[in-house]
Amino acid sequence: MTALYRKDGGAPQEIPFSAHDATGRLWTDLPNNQEGREATGWEEAPAKPIYDPTEYNLIWSGTDWALQEIPPPPPTDPVPVPLTRIQFVELAMTVASLTPEAFMAAKQDPALAFFWELFDLSGTVERDHPFTQMGAAQWVASGHMTEDQKNSLFAQWPMT
Repeated sequence: MTALYRKDGGAPQEIPFSAHDATGRLWTDLPNNQEGREATGWEEAPAKPIYDPTEYNLIWSGTDWALQEIPPPPPTDPVPVPLTRIQFVELAMTVASLTPEAFMAAKQDPALAFFWELFDLSGTVERDHPFTQMGAAQWVASGHMTEDQKNSLFAQWPMT
């Protein structure tokens, strides 16, 4: 590791190749010239500690190195998981306690025809998609599910 130097108590840095002393004399090759470093006020800084940069930030305190713990990231809000069509049907039947016969009655209800058309076209069902919300409202309006069952469906939707 390359040694770092500081001048007049400043922050550690790589030493310049040359510098002037207080009398104006130019000193060169400061990395290899201890007399020149002393004359120009450069002193070797404390060595950086070995640390894990994924857990700590290394900061200069003004006199020495300090490790500052990196705080954990803020918690993220849970996100609804897109469901396959079969997962959605299983969730809806479980939450609404629908029998296969009751589910098939809903599948054949003309009031839900648009919902089923969109359902058949979808690859996944997303909880917060407007068509999912509309479809659940249609299930309630057509009497195949209660408002409480609809709310439970969305409350029990798997989250990440």
